[in-house]
Parts: sequence; C-alpha cells; structure tokens
Amino acid sequence: MSASYQVVVKNFADTTTFGPGAVKTILTDAVNVGWSEYLNDVGECFFTVSQEDPKIQDLKAAALTYGYHVHVYRNGVLVWGGWLGEADETISDVVFHAYSYISGFYHYVTAWDTEWVSQNADKIIEDTFDYAKALAKSRVGWLTKGTIQTLWVESGGPTTLAMPLYKASYKRALSVFREIAAYAISDTTNRVKFEVTPAGVFNLWRNDMTALSDQRWALGSRVRSYRRIRLPVDRRNEILAVGSSPQDVALRTTVTKTAHRDAWGLKQEPIYLQWVRDASELSRVANLRAGRAVRVDSDFYVFFFKDSVVPFRATGADYSLGDTIDFTISRGLTGLSAGAGEEKIVAGQQVIFRDGSEYVRALLTDKLG
Repeated sequence: MSASYQVVVKNFADTTTFGPGAVKTILTDAVNVGWSEYLNDVGECFFTVSQEDPKIQDLKAAALTYGYHVHVYRNGVLVWGGWLGEADETISDVVFHAYSYISGFYHYVTAWDTEWVSQNADKIIEDTFDYAKALAKSRVGWLTKGTIQTLWVESGGPTTLAMPLYKASYKRALSVFREIAAYAISDTTNRVKFEVTPAGVFNLWRNDMTALSDQRWALGSRVRSYRRIRLPVDRRNEILAVGSSPQDVALRTTVTKTAHRDAWGLKQEPIYLQWVRDASELSRVANLRAGRAVRVDSDFYVFFFKDSVVPFRATGADYSLGDTIDFTISRGLTGLSAGAGEEKIVAGQQVIFRDGSEYVRALLTDKLG
C-alpha cells in the first residue's frame, strides 16, 4: 500500500478573495511530509526542504510573509489544504509549517452587539460564516458553502435545536463555530462536525459518523502500538446541575453514578447551564455529562504499521473523522473488549510520509451514549 506525496504551494489568485491561484512551486522531494486533521479544530501540516534545494528560493520572503496556499496530494488526490505559516531554519534544512483552512476563521470576529434570538443553532454558524466571508479583503472570501444541516436537540433527532439567546460581540468566528457545535453535541450522541475541505468547501454536519464494528484495527495486525492516557483525578460521580430557562426560572437536578460512587467514594462537580428549555432537558444534559465524568480515557492514540492504513480524505480511506470503532486490545494493564461498551470515536489523525513510507496515527476518544 505504498503512497506518493506532492506538496504544492500556490499564489493568491487575486487580492480580493485570496483564493488559490497559480502554482509557485511543486515539491516532490520534500524530506518529510506530515499532516493532521481533527474534529472541529485546526489541522496542521509540515514539510522539510533542504537548504541546498533550488526550490527553496520559491519559498522565500513572499510566501512566508503572506502565507500562500499549501496543498498536499497523496497519489494525486488532494488530502490537505491550508495556508503557509512559520518556518524553522537550520544550516542543513528548513521545516515549513502550515495550518488548515478552518484556521482562517480565527482571524475574523463578529460585529459588536451581534445577537440571535430564538434562532436555529445551525443558522448562527451559517450567519457567522457569511459575515467572515463578506468582510473586505477576507482571506476566506473564496470559500464556498456546501452542506449546512440543521442541528438536533436529542440523540438522533428529529427536533431542531434552537437557541433562546446567543450573543457575540467581537467574538472570533472559530469560537462561535466551536461553541455552537459543542452545545449541539454536548448532551447527545450526535456527531456534530464543521469543516473546510481541502478544496475550500465549508460544511456543517449534524451526525456524521459510521459504526466500524468489524475489528479492522487488530493489535499486531494493523495496530503496531498505542498510547492510552488515563486521568482518574478528573473523574466525578455526582453532578449538581443548575440551569436557567428562557422564562428566567432556576432549575436544579442532581445525577449520581452510584456504582462508581460506592466503589471509589463520592466526587462531586457543579455545572451551570445558561440555556435550558425545561427540567427535562436539564435532566438529560446532566445525565450525559455524568456519563462523561466517569469516562475511562482522556486520550487514546493508535499507531499503525507503516503503509497499512489509508488515512481519511485519501482514496480508499479506512475511516472518517467521527466514526466509531470497536476493537480488542488485551495487554497487561490495557483491556479493550469489542462489544463490551468501550467503543471509541475517531477524533483526529496524524500522518507522516518519510523515506517513502506512510505512518498513520489515529486519536480516539470515548464513545458515550
């Protein structure tokens, strides 16, 4: 399953919308190429070029100053897109860094006193995207809208999530995306995801996932190694929840995970929710937060054997971000059993191409609900 990589750096097509234009240089001989993508977060890319490489001249001041476009192709398929960032120079080589297109929304803020009243949550994200795109000289002006799905109140829907009130004064557009997505995810099993594809299409998905339950990632077969990080100090087994309803009524509920409390002792955590519709929603939210509070893992990284897994966005990809995976690991302290309630969500990926081989690492989080 060998792969080939090209890194293509492009000028701006114009200085109005700042989309990708003419090719500035094509690197087929970068020493190392790495790229990553994460659920609802900024992905990164790096590539290393020898100081003796003539193409280094194409990456000098203009590209580094203005942050031209970087496109990464795997076997001729565009798998990563973003803007050139910083460079780390030594006597022998230069490591260039780039950031995915979703990072553009870090640089734009909402207008002062912007607010939405009784508005669908997806419309808040869409309005924020439109505002950032329409700003004069916006670097995201060239992006297009693809699929914008309505977000749901409950796991699996179908009731649309509406916000009683949401205010954003000079708030980063990326922060608005994250907050609304987190609110829509928070207390459901829906896999809400916003993204900008490498080709520059903005999408908002309300429940983008596939259950991968065929144990395709077997230890010793595809999985070379793993890193599991447990943080029991952060676990809680009793949630004391307070919420404000649109009618300014204070609502309260307490959720206790009695089995965990009785075995390990009481550990409490208060939470305050600014917007809840009624007592039923507060109870649902508190129950799901309690489930997260006793979760087993904070981070679980799976390292694959080289050239054994096709990463997300490549042709023939083995998975997508947001998918769930059910597999078995039994080694010393580590015990995962397929079908035993320890399914994981694919929350991110990191890919490195080095010396003609491709190495993939997946970031997993606990699946709850």
